[in-house]
Amino acid sequence: MDVGVGEGGDAITEEVVASFARLAGFAVPPERLSGVTERLRDLYALAADLDGLDLEGVEPASAYDPTWPEEATT
Repeated sequence: MDVGVGEGGDAITEEVVASFARLAGFAVPPERLSGVTERLRDLYALAADLDGLDLEGVEPASAYDPTWPEEATT
């Protein structure tokens, strides 16, 4: 979902965080809302920084294989 995050997460407001928290079934106490909002802004800024990296030709350090291993027979 695009929340219209601009430079530094401008669109991530306390109101947006409170709304998403309610939708997800989380209770964010009012005294923690400012801190949670700042953390989310930081995470979006980090994601934007990572998106800007030129990773062409860089192999992943790990790979995810969603298949279940065969059951071992004894």
